Amino acid sequence: MKKESCHADDLDGEPRYGTAMLPCRDHLRRAPRLAARAHQAAWLGLIVGLMMSCTEGRRQAPTPADSPLPSVASETSSVPSSPPKAATPPSAAHPTGMPRSCALSLSGDAQGTMAVSIVLQNRTDEPMVAEYDHPVMFALEVWADSKKLALHIPPFNGPVEPRTVTAPPRERVTIPTPVTLRFAPDGKPQTDSPFEWLILSPPTDVWLRAKRVFSDTPDLRCELKAHFR
Repeated sequence: MKKESCHADDLDGEPRYGTAMLPCRDHLRRAPRLAARAHQAAWLGLIVGLMMSCTEGRRQAPTPADSPLPSVASETSSVPSSPPKAATPPSAAHPTGMPRSCALSLSGDAQGTMAVSIVLQNRTDEPMVAEYDHPVMFALEVWADSKKLALHIPPFNGPVEPRTVTAPPRERVTIPTPVTLRFAPDGKPQTDSPFEWLILSPPTDVWLRAKRVFSDTPDLRCELKAHFR
């Protein structure tokens, strides 16, 4: 007579028939313990897997000290260190090595009208010839400290003629101009002359800068620092 036998891995307690069997009665006694152990082993495997995943994540996650800092140059390279300036006030220094230099001369009173003259300095050991237009006209800037003052300069539409002046070696020559300057905060001229130029400010210490005086050296600047306080 055959004995009833069951698979050893049959955890649901239901008898199965085949070869290499355990007695079904012993299997039924061991099944609950085997099921509990399998359940615990499954939970233990899940917990170990989670712990290993967390440990690996902590190893790979960068710490604040390891995190790369943003490049300062990339953040600030597009930001200018200071606002650009449209113009700069004159400087008392003349370029070194220049064969000639130029200055302005004023005659008169700051409370009234001041006549403007050009003073050309020959810095070489040979006579120097300079070219200019008559009447002498030029572009003028007036500065008080670092502030550029407004000017009233009437248009001139008259004829001009080219002229020359010769400066002896290491000497200066003065060229009169028809231009007069006057401090006038109200901007009201006293005459209809195109050569009456107004500085729209009360009398103050100023830098004067004239450019394009000489046709052969238009970039030569003629400057003067005048004290009127």
